[in-house]
Formats: sequence, structure tokens, C-alpha cells
Amino acid sequence: MQQIKQKPFHKGHHIVFKFAWEGIVYAFNSQPNLKVHFSLALIAIFFGFIFQISLTEWATLVLVIFLVIVAEMFNTAMEEAVNTASKEWSQEAKHAKDATAGAVFLAAIGSVIIGLVIFLPHLLKLLGF
Repeated sequence: MQQIKQKPFHKGHHIVFKFAWEGIVYAFNSQPNLKVHFSLALIAIFFGFIFQISLTEWATLVLVIFLVIVAEMFNTAMEEAVNTASKEWSQEAKHAKDATAGAVFLAAIGSVIIGLVIFLPHLLKLLGF
């Protein structure tokens, strides 16, 4: 019986990371909303340091930041896939794009709510309330 040689786990996986990085760069360069999300994330991180938020608050903040960015990247992927599959307008394509845009919107709303839960008590304390 002939044995099949398996490649070591690490062999060739650097290419996967290269493609992933290219996808991140493409999304960042092509999607103005992703730049907005990154900018707001940096502002939130800055205030996290200023207010010295707790470890749990940091974990929550990082989670929602990634959630919004990942949602925006899925939205970008959906838009690209739909545009490739259908060059002409269709109601189905519109629904697919609208649904992923809606997912980003819900993630963004959730992140604002989490941001208020984390930062509002610190801000009120700073203002003397």
C-alpha cells in the first residue's frame, strides 16, 4: 500500500496570510466606511487608555471593534461577489447587498450602545455627576 506524504502544516500557509492581508488592504482602500470604522475604533481605544477602563471593558471594546470591522469586510465581499455574478441590476442582488449593509448597520448600532455603556459612566464621573 502506497503512503501519501502530507505536507507539514506550516508549509505554504504564509500565502494564506498574504492573501488575507491583501483582502484587508483592499477593503480599507476601497471602502470609505471601513476607514470611518477604523478611525472611530482608534478614538475608542484612545479614550479607553484615558479613562483606564477595566480588563472586561477592554475585552468588550475590542470584541465590538472587530465585530464591526469584520461585518464591513463581509459587506465588501458580498458587494464584490454580487457585482461579479450579475452585471445588471436585479432585485435579488439588491436584497443581498441591503442585507449585508443592514448587518453592518446593526453591528455599528450595537457598538455605539456598548461604547455608551463603557464610556458614559467614566465621562459622568469626570464631569462630577
